[in-house]
Formats: sequence, structure tokens, C-alpha cells
Amino acid sequence: PINNPTDSPTGNPINSPIGGGDDATEVTNPLAPVTPELPVTPEPPPPPAPFGPADPRWDTAETVTSLAGLTSISAGSASDPVFIKLDVADIGYIDAIYAAIQGKYVALDLSGSTFAGNTLVNNWGFNETSGGVSDTLVSVILPGSLTEIGDEAFYGCLALSSVTIPASVTTIATDAFSGCTVLGKTVWNGRILAWATASGDVVLGGTDGITVIDAGVFQNNTNITSLTVSGVTSIGANWITGCTGLREITISGALTSPPTSLGLPGGLISIDLSGLSGVPGTSIYYNPSVGTNTSLRTLKLPATLTTIGDNAFYGCTALESVTLPTALTTIGLTAFFNCTSLQSINLPATLTTIEGRAFENTGLQSVTIPASVTVIKDDAFFAPTLTTVTLLRDTAPLTNCQTGGGSGE
Repeated sequence: PINNPTDSPTGNPINSPIGGGDDATEVTNPLAPVTPELPVTPEPPPPPAPFGPADPRWDTAETVTSLAGLTSISAGSASDPVFIKLDVADIGYIDAIYAAIQGKYVALDLSGSTFAGNTLVNNWGFNETSGGVSDTLVSVILPGSLTEIGDEAFYGCLALSSVTIPASVTTIATDAFSGCTVLGKTVWNGRILAWATASGDVVLGGTDGITVIDAGVFQNNTNITSLTVSGVTSIGANWITGCTGLREITISGALTSPPTSLGLPGGLISIDLSGLSGVPGTSIYYNPSVGTNTSLRTLKLPATLTTIGDNAFYGCTALESVTLPTALTTIGLTAFFNCTSLQSINLPATLTTIEGRAFENTGLQSVTIPASVTVIKDDAFFAPTLTTVTLLRDTAPLTNCQTGGGSGE
């Protein structure tokens, strides 16, 4: 047997082309072991989403032909609800269904039903009557005739984890799914309506085509730790209210329909809004609990922001780094009061007004006041660590600045 690759009769190595040309013939060792090819096992199809249209339990669903008939169905449970196909014409308000299934966990197929005016409306949202919410509706398939989902239609449906919206729908109110605390990622026409199950590092917008964030999408979700939002044009109210686990947030894009407040929660360590424009009212207010924030360390504000409002970052004692907007004109009353870790800051050349006590009791050691500044109010820089002040405007004195050992101007 030939054991040495160069001991072939032709002098050419075994397992290499003979002669090295394009027409060379490859010689292989007939005694070399052959590795058998293993059969390829195809990946099994993913299981159907629980309670969604593909759930096989719909095949055995009970058909009910009246709202009164819903009151006699079995109770079910959150993990094993009763599957019902409801065939009722001209339903007035969705809360009539909520009242009928009270205390019963139900997955509801409404494809055989119709709503008055093809509009799904929750009457309780207008007159605050009892029974206007449901904590036992687990899943809903909406009818193909539906064109509009109105205000608070599914507000507070605490067990709702799946909703199927037909292509016929042309209008959905911004708070239609607010307070649905277990509803997964629900997107419609570039709008994210709900995503209560989001967790960890969440990325939204950009390549996923989402441009609108509805009200309350992440409200009271404590499982999100990082949120990156890009390319959005509209953000609804209370979208991240109560997200106490959120530590980092980055928002970029041009808001054409901004909320009255970005509603940033306490507990954030890093805020980056440097790529954001169209901030509500051209001003910003952050600190949700004046004087108690001890987590925020890094802050980058939108370049187009013109005003930092009163008390904006009052008491953010861990704040070390601040990037101010290049369009900033006004820093509000006590905006950075008691930010004891803030040792330096670059004031932009557009700044005109620094309100009273804006940087009182900060850790500033030196500061340069731009020539554009015309108003500096009482105790704006009353900081015990401040030793050096450079005033670029030489036509008016800088007053009310006190260092650790005295005052200066």
C-alpha cells in the first residue's frame, strides 16, 4: 500500500491533480475511510401563536348567536380559555360583550358578527359606566366588515394577548389598546399599537417600517432595559410611563406630531436625544420626581431644542455629562439645581437667558459665558466649587455668581 503521499508510481502526490493542468485527473486513495452523509432533518414548522387565528382550538369552537348566550358559557382560564364564535348582527358597543363574558376567560371570533356603523366603540369611554373593560378577554378576531376601532375600544383588557385586525379597518384611535398589559407586538399600517410583552433591549423604527408610536404602547412595562427608537414621526402620550426598569434610551427622527411631553421615566442612566427634532413645545422637562433622581449620568439633548424648562433636571445628583443643543436660547429656573456631580458644561453661542439658580449647588469648577448671553438671574451659578468664570460679553457684568470662598463677577 502507498502510505507516503509522494510514493506514487508517477511521482505525483496522492489526492492532488496530476500534472497540475486543467485536464488533470485526481487520484484518491481507495483505502481512505468514507464518511457517510447523514440525512437532513427538516426544521419543524413553528407552533401557531397561542389563541391566534391558526390555533387549532378554533376548529372546535362553540358557536353562540346572541350576547345573552355568552352568559351561560363555561368559565375557562387564562391559559385555557373558552373558544367562541359569536354570530350577532349590529352590535352596538363592545362593552356589551365585556359585560356578558364577565368572569369568563374567552377567545372570541367575531368574524361572523357586525358592529353598528362598522365601528367598534366602547361606550364606557364616553360616560364612564361600569363594566366597560374586560380582564378576561384573552383573544379576539375582528370582523372583516369593520372599518373603525374607536377610543379606548380595548382599554384595560388585562388578559388580551392576541388581536386580529382585518384589512377593512381604515381608522384606529391612538388609545384603542392602551392598558393591554399582556398584548404582544401589534403593528398596523406603520403604527405600533401595543407591545406589552417587550423586554430587554428593544429596537423600534427604521427597518421595521414603524413611524408612529401609539399612546401607552409600553406603559408600566418593567421588563424593558434599553430602548432605541429611530425614524418615528409621532409619539403618543404615556408611551413609556411606568417603565421603571428602563436604563438607557435613544430617540432619533423628526417628530411631526409630538406629545405634550416625552414622559421619560425615572431610573434612566443615559438619555440620548441628540438625533431628535420636533420636541414638544421646543422645551423639555425630565425629572419626574423633583429632588430625588440619583441615576441619570449622561444626557444628550436635541440639537433643535431652544428651551430647557424650569426644574428640568433638578436634583439629578449623578449627572456627569451634558450635551446642550446648538439652538438653545434659554435655561430655566433651577434647571440643573443640585446636580452635584456636574463639574463642567459647554454653553452654546446661541444662549441668551440663564434663569435664577439654574446651576446652583452643582459641581461646576469653571464656566465660560458666551457673548450671546444678555440675562443671568439671581444665583444662577451659586456653586461652592466654582472658581473660574470667563465672560465673553464685555458690555455687561456677570452678577450673582458665588464661589466657595466668596463672590465674583
